[in-house]
Amino acid sequence: MTHTTWIPLPDGNRLAADTAGDGPAVILLHAGIADRRMWDQQVRAVLQHHRVIRYDQRGFGRSPAPTAPFAPVSDLMAVLDHFDVRSATLVGASLGGRIAVDFAIQHPDRTRSLVLAAPGITGIPLPPGKQAAAFAEAAARRDFTRFVDIAVRLWAPLAPHSETTLTIRRMITDNLTGFTLPPDLSRWGSPPATQRLHELCCPVDLITAIHDTPHAAKVARSIADALPAQQLICHSLDSDHLIPVRAAASFNALLLQALSRA
Repeated sequence: MTHTTWIPLPDGNRLAADTAGDGPAVILLHAGIADRRMWDQQVRAVLQHHRVIRYDQRGFGRSPAPTAPFAPVSDLMAVLDHFDVRSATLVGASLGGRIAVDFAIQHPDRTRSLVLAAPGITGIPLPPGKQAAAFAEAAARRDFTRFVDIAVRLWAPLAPHSETTLTIRRMITDNLTGFTLPPDLSRWGSPPATQRLHELCCPVDLITAIHDTPHAAKVARSIADALPAQQLICHSLDSDHLIPVRAAASFNALLLQALSRA
């Protein structure tokens, strides 16, 4: 999946994407500290029996940064329409999970199933505190080395000298534009997803990380508490926040199981 396809958007912007394989569609939605490269190991695992599509959200990877408010759910719809996908399994990590949940609520007919890895969700904002203040201070000083250090300590604390952690650090560094976008540029559904989880009607696999942040655990609990047992399968892996990167083999096994049920 080395060839980039450019997806035009109604406001004149565009998204960088790629696709491979044939079969039921799987859309990979990256985290807000990464880009579509975070899914390299998942692409190899699932493309034999599925059509795999991934894209860089606005301001991440090769996609230009937004200059005006936009709706991430509308961007995802543009991706499905561009590739003529009627319905898909949405696989979302962190910010990508937030987009996937909102999309599934707003467009149930286009969503076959959800696989959520340490997802975010609208309605539970990141809490204020020392970490948020440290991020703001580093950004104000344009001390991006410190900014990345804080992000790695928060979301990738395991095995700090491993190749996996170095890969995560590189992706965070490469995606500072997207990571530091003003949050008010993104337009989300109203009311927030926390108040509409009961509207989800597709199967959901929820994969959490043992070493994730308290905020991520709170989000996972809100999803687990809202969905009936017959709709939801919960898993927990020995990982930190970027589960598909840190615990790729274990995540891939769960992903393939979920796709076999979709």
